Amino acid sequence: MKSRLTLLIIATMFLLPLVVAWMMSVGMFNLGPQSTVNHGRLVQPPVAVEWSEEYQSLLLGHWSIVYKIPTPCLRTCTESVVGLRQMHKATGRHQDRVRIFLWLSERSDELSQQLLELDPNASIMVSKEATRSSGTTLEELVRPVVNDGTLSGSGFMIDPLGNIMMHYSATTDAQKIKQDLKRLLTYSKLDGKAL
Repeated sequence: MKSRLTLLIIATMFLLPLVVAWMMSVGMFNLGPQSTVNHGRLVQPPVAVEWSEEYQSLLLGHWSIVYKIPTPCLRTCTESVVGLRQMHKATGRHQDRVRIFLWLSERSDELSQQLLELDPNASIMVSKEATRSSGTTLEELVRPVVNDGTLSGSGFMIDPLGNIMMHYSATTDAQKIKQDLKRLLTYSKLDGKAL
């Protein structure tokens, strides 16, 4: 009787993890985290963009933050640009892995100059020049991932492969974007050296 009980205990210890794993795989219960710690909204699936050659060379191999400049660019807009500049500096030794893009709907030399005075290390992105000539604008590609449909003031994170993978609403503080970016830079091995 003792040997049968021992055999039953050993069989249970062997089979129980298999049964639990099977139950999790079919969705009977979920032991995963119930919430995420990121401040941006993860874009599922990521939006693959066919960037024009000019932007491909700037984007690929870097984590990029793209901020859609409202028209006109008033106080909140300029504060956001300054916040992104400070966020970029706060990435410290990872600065070379991060790019900041200020996204304009139309090319404007005057506005571009004003923005680059606020952040000389940022790059200007113009909608009509950003994607390959497939007839689809950058606005059309990202509009479906914006919950309320408002692009002005929105932010987007682009991975080193050029995919739009996270969206930030116009009210998201640059400090929160920095926290997300810091986690990505710490744990991601995907950057210019890996490509």
